Amino acid sequence: MIRRRTSNGGGKGVRRPGAAPDKFGTVMQEYHDGNLHSSSGQAVTNPQQAKAIAASESGMPKKRP
Repeated sequence: MIRRRTSNGGGKGVRRPGAAPDKFGTVMQEYHDGNLHSSSGQAVTNPQQAKAIAASESGMPKKRP
């Protein structure tokens, strides 16, 4: 099997069109600092929930099964 380089820099990750490039990292830093809250106002304690919030705010496409 031949592996081809992608046009996005060869494995540097997927570009998120229309989003600030560091939005995902900013939201995850809020989670690590304990400053990330859900829409109900409670602090987020689950890292999977933090990743979902970060993906949503950065404009990443939804994961399809």
